[in-house]
Amino acid sequence: MKLSAIYLLPALLIVISRPIWASTVAVIDSGIDFQHPELVNHVWVDSREIPNNNRDEDGDGYQDDVSGWNFAEDNNKLIDYSYQNYLNDDIKEFFRIQGKIYTRDITPDEITWIKAKASDAEFIARLTTYGNYMHGTHVSAIASKNSSNQVMGIKLIPTEIKLPKANTNKGVSMFLAKLLLKTVAKQQAALMENIFAYVSAHNIAVANGSFGTGFPQAQMIAKLILDKLSAKDPTQEEIDELATFFIEQTLASNSVAIQQAPNTLFVFAAGNDGSNNDQFPASPTNLAINHDNVISVGATFADLEFANFSNFGNAVDVAAPGVNILSATPNNNYLQVSGTSQAAPYVANIATQIRAINPKLSPKEVKRIILETADVKAYLVGKVKTSGLVNPARSVTAAELSRNASLSEAIQVAKSYVINADDGIDKSAFEVDPMVDYDIQVMPLPAMFVVSE
Repeated sequence: MKLSAIYLLPALLIVISRPIWASTVAVIDSGIDFQHPELVNHVWVDSREIPNNNRDEDGDGYQDDVSGWNFAEDNNKLIDYSYQNYLNDDIKEFFRIQGKIYTRDITPDEITWIKAKASDAEFIARLTTYGNYMHGTHVSAIASKNSSNQVMGIKLIPTEIKLPKANTNKGVSMFLAKLLLKTVAKQQAALMENIFAYVSAHNIAVANGSFGTGFPQAQMIAKLILDKLSAKDPTQEEIDELATFFIEQTLASNSVAIQQAPNTLFVFAAGNDGSNNDQFPASPTNLAINHDNVISVGATFADLEFANFSNFGNAVDVAAPGVNILSATPNNNYLQVSGTSQAAPYVANIATQIRAINPKLSPKEVKRIILETADVKAYLVGKVKTSGLVNPARSVTAAELSRNASLSEAIQVAKSYVINADDGIDKSAFEVDPMVDYDIQVMPLPAMFVVSE
């Protein structure tokens, strides 16, 4: 057995080896292309289920759920390849130029081009649909990269979202609008409850959720409801009141639903609105405030700065790289994409490795390791609860040590022996050249709430 490190604790000798452990992360998202070379060797397979025989051998209520389940369309089809042609040169160029905003080498012509595309409704509609199509695959490859992690696929987000038709029955009051949104929140929470129960039934260690509804999205939903059903134009106060009510209802409903999976650690993206989650809560990421088995993750640009699009606040636990992340997209493609959607699976990857190394650790203990082994950064003070950027090597070392030592001792020694992570980027240029905000929004999180017809 090859030894990689030896650590001394008071009255205790701990020898660290690095065998290969495997654990499973459930990716709750918009579909996954498990045929991609980056994922084909990371597919979770339910050995109790016989494929394609229309039977439910494992008795979980879902027939032929060999690698997961599509809760959006209630089948075992985890991706719809009919959307593969949505990727075109303009979408590739949009992501390429967007990435240059952060590397500070964007040209005036590129700024003009990308702003024009951001104002093109037809292009944005295509980008949004493709974004949903590729999102789960991109996230899954991050969650399993450089690990033996297996990925369970759970499709929650439809690839294409249909908005409700106009309603000729006008005159709906705020009371009835709230009643409608409360019903929608409960319906969505019931779906989430089924997903959480499914994850729990299969003893999944970690689940990643790069989706959610922030205050701006809640405002859009509120305005949609009032526009479609009210006889008069809604005021901003009415929209804000309804949006706040909706977020409160979703968080309350999901707080109950998540109790279906107490032994799973959920990692949620903080949101891409650049807003304060303490002041304007987002769901489900703000569940981290009151649930020990939830981590909320903000985004950084490498080890350089907090991403300007990332939501922040004491409700956000920790930060992880989420800018210009190269990862898999369906049909053997790759794209550099930015968002807290990319930061969350980075943390989920670490959490899954920790659970594989020491399966006795509870979700609360895994969360503690990740938060307490993070690199404290001045630029994260006031941005995330820990003021920290996750440190994968230190977290994994603490997990290894925890097999033979108390958790406090393991974390203490890991912090003493594993240095801060170094991304190898020359930071001098960034210290003198602040990032310019061109008001070009990154790919938003897929929204879990859809107002149906």
